[in-house]
Amino acid sequence: MSSDYKLKLSCNRISLWTAAFIFAAGVFLSSLIPPLQSPDEFDHVERAYLLSKGAIILDAPEGQSSGGMIDTGLLDYFRIYGGIIFKPDKKLSLADSERAKSINWTGAKEFRPAYGISYYFPLLYVPQAVGLAIGEKTGLSIDFSYRLARLLSLLAIALIVLVAFNIYSPNPLVMALLALPMSLFQISSASIDGLSMALTILSMACFLRIVQDKTSSKPLFFYLLTCAVLVLSTGRIYLAPLILLNFMACYYLKDRNYCYLCGLSVVLIVLWFLVAVLTTVDKRLVLGASTLEIALLYLRHPSILLHAFASTISNAGMVTNYIYSFVGVLGWLDTLFYKWQYLLFLLLLLSICGLSISAKDLRADWLPRSAILLCVVSAILIMFFLLLVTWNKYPAAIIEGVQGRYFLPLAIMLSYAIAGRAKAFEGLPRKTALVLLLALCALTLFSMPGLLLKRYYLAGEPLKNHASTMYCEPSQGNRPTSSG
Repeated sequence: MSSDYKLKLSCNRISLWTAAFIFAAGVFLSSLIPPLQSPDEFDHVERAYLLSKGAIILDAPEGQSSGGMIDTGLLDYFRIYGGIIFKPDKKLSLADSERAKSINWTGAKEFRPAYGISYYFPLLYVPQAVGLAIGEKTGLSIDFSYRLARLLSLLAIALIVLVAFNIYSPNPLVMALLALPMSLFQISSASIDGLSMALTILSMACFLRIVQDKTSSKPLFFYLLTCAVLVLSTGRIYLAPLILLNFMACYYLKDRNYCYLCGLSVVLIVLWFLVAVLTTVDKRLVLGASTLEIALLYLRHPSILLHAFASTISNAGMVTNYIYSFVGVLGWLDTLFYKWQYLLFLLLLLSICGLSISAKDLRADWLPRSAILLCVVSAILIMFFLLLVTWNKYPAAIIEGVQGRYFLPLAIMLSYAIAGRAKAFEGLPRKTALVLLLALCALTLFSMPGLLLKRYYLAGEPLKNHASTMYCEPSQGNRPTSSG
């Protein structure tokens, strides 16, 4: 048996096991997590519903924020599950659950704002939109339609990861990131975080496979890379630096026709960004000027901009928020693990990270790996800047609104940059990483169900002695974000 065949067989097994784990864990957690309990999930489901009706750009009636006409049955469904968010000690009653299951599509519609997600080009919502459309067209209840939307999103995520891992060998760190509580919680919801992570993995896999194969690379890999980057850049604007990888892929492919496609991608990304900025209206916070005007003010006064960045990243409370919500602050940022659990998750994750670092082929791959790192740094700066100009009054002393989960796609990119071409579990360090990865998966699957049961179902079980004393609740609640 040739070494190439063994390698391909190993990648197939790893990809199958990972996709199966994601799907099985997602189905299991979906059975425990009540509907609409991911941050801003009401708006995400609303955006998916509007996409199912063909709406790309949202309406902004006089004096109201951007939004659309939503079925009144879906709005009633929202109201039931909205009653337990931001209330860690309030449980989901059996009566409310049964009432939600009995709600059907009415055909009557009311306008509802979609806070903060008007910036997103809605291709990331296609699986959820298909699920809601099927449910409505076939007369299913709204609860069944919502759960179908969840299931199709989960299936899409698992399939994308399966394809990506077969294109390019994964590393232990990227698998560990997928197994974190925050990742699995979002993957199990109808939000777009899970699909964003999966598409980030696909773009990394296609890019690095092109770097590896150069001119002999299959055109399919470049087209997949282009589509993934285009969807991510327009759906998650802070990920727009990924377009750099498209241009670098052209350099390795040595074909001018690919450059034209890259140029078209840039035009589409810029056009959507301008459309999003000019058409989005958010009345929740009066900033005193438009988003574009505030952005220009900061660019004209860079010292104020630098001060806001410095104050934010040097604030211990903000950094604690990022770390906790990167590992996992569940629900609407109201459900925390114990402090020792966060420490154990971080210890396992950092150990896996250290064991995943590889200098193999660094001399040949320093340029693409550096390009990925540049994308990560650029994306972080853009993310903070977008939150600064869309959700903070000018001049801001500190940048509010950033959550740790926004860093998950960036951490995935970083994992590919530091891992190089070394195979998933090649050598003693990565075999050790496999053991730690299994421990992390076990910790996630053993700790999440108990926490979710306490949070949503067990009467008389308030979340005491958890890490909430160290976690600073964001001061602005349900925030709009052009990045998250």
